[in-house]
Amino acid sequence: MLKKLISYLLAASMFLGVNASSVFASEESTKVSAPRQMEYLSRGAVGAYIDGNVYLSWRLLGTEPMSTTFNIYCNNEKIASDVDNTNYTHIGGNTYNIYQIAPVIDGVEQARSNDVTIL
Repeated sequence: MLKKLISYLLAASMFLGVNASSVFASEESTKVSAPRQMEYLSRGAVGAYIDGNVYLSWRLLGTEPMSTTFNIYCNNEKIASDVDNTNYTHIGGNTYNIYQIAPVIDGVEQARSNDVTIL
């Protein structure tokens, strides 16, 4: 009888797409684990001069919320606000410009990145 019940539960879990181990999870496996160790990464901002424009790309850091937006600076002048992705094209930009990226978290601008290298 117990074998049939287990067979039915396993079959139902496969049908529903549930991991079988979660059906029979022990108390030990449901404990919250310690946060994983992460390596330090910089913003990793880079730029490329393409067809008379400057394309910028950078990282969203693992410690930042997905709702983070970015302000873009060119020669210390803000050229874009609340960019909601990790790339931007500065139309008419050139290789002499100095760019910086500043994350905005919960409406508060954080420290700017190092100067972006234009390739």
